[in-house]
Amino acid sequence: MMLMIDKKTYVNDIKIKIQQLQKEQDQLFQNMIKELEVSKEDVDYFFDYCYNDYEFKHGMEMMRKYL
Repeated sequence: MMLMIDKKTYVNDIKIKIQQLQKEQDQLFQNMIKELEVSKEDVDYFFDYCYNDYEFKHGMEMMRKYL
């Protein structure tokens, strides 16, 4: 037997899960830059690289010094 929930409750449950995942993702990112000892000046490069899958020619040399 399938339990029926209303659409509003379903959407709200999904929003809560997405927010939880975003918080976890942010914490993982913060842990990574701390573990790799990324300078404050380079954090934006890591953010673009990790979140936007953005490989940029001018920043890859900087990335290699951490990786």
